[in-house]
Amino acid sequence: MFLTDTEIKTLITSGAVEHVKSMPNMDSHDSPVQPCSLDLRIGLIFLPGAADDSLGSRQKPLQTHSLGVGETVVVETLEVFHLPRHIGAFGFPPTSVSNVGVLVTNLGHIDPGFHGSVKFTLVNMGRKPYSLRRGDNISTTLLFSLSNPVSRDYSERNPSISATSPALGVREDVLASLPSDFLDLENRATSAAKKGVTGTWEFRTSVLAGIGAAIAFAANIWISINNSNELKVDFEQYKQLVEQRLAIAATAAEAKQAANENSAAIRRLEAQLDLALKPSTTSKTPTP
Repeated sequence: MFLTDTEIKTLITSGAVEHVKSMPNMDSHDSPVQPCSLDLRIGLIFLPGAADDSLGSRQKPLQTHSLGVGETVVVETLEVFHLPRHIGAFGFPPTSVSNVGVLVTNLGHIDPGFHGSVKFTLVNMGRKPYSLRRGDNISTTLLFSLSNPVSRDYSERNPSISATSPALGVREDVLASLPSDFLDLENRATSAAKKGVTGTWEFRTSVLAGIGAAIAFAANIWISINNSNELKVDFEQYKQLVEQRLAIAATAAEAKQAANENSAAIRRLEAQLDLALKPSTTSKTPTP
């Protein structure tokens, strides 16, 4: 059964959730405690691929960051859980995050008996950079009560994590396994732009529709392409260029087809003319 706002506030008072944003009126519209949910906030920001002791690394996490298009980061919540044996939770990205195309890839459940902060991996699949700041909401979390306490809770199954030794920070292997640029979108897009602008364009009528559909799909997930100093192509300009070349190719294909048909017709007429002008080889027997 989901916990109500009153039960969530009781849980916070008991110490089961630490560092929740304190407000004079915890029943206001901007309170972290909502009718049956709890808002979690960004605490620290970690950048995959950051060198040790550099900004964004495990040793020097950030408190603010502009999440570029296609970029991946890991955030740790300010709030720290100490869930009892009969309380669990699971979360969703708030609309303020999902509506701008920022994906939270690993929102899930929090087991009874868990002690620690929650970590989320964010990927910006939107059209613009997204500002991440310490204290901003990052998860709408629903807490629920089990009908019976679990037989062995999370900390009992994972002895290294406890109330006195909660799971804080981000593991090195987690950051090492994540790309800084999701699916290497920037490099792939840049490569596509170079090929599109400088390469040789070959079209076939049978694939024109498929290319057009691919361009329309790409336009929805990618706005601009940053290239080298020699080549900086805005995606909209690139898209228009491709569409223009598609139109030219289609016209050329139609013209070529018409020319082929005309050539065939001319060859047929020439053959008929040759046949009509060819002298007959059939000899007639004189009539006696």
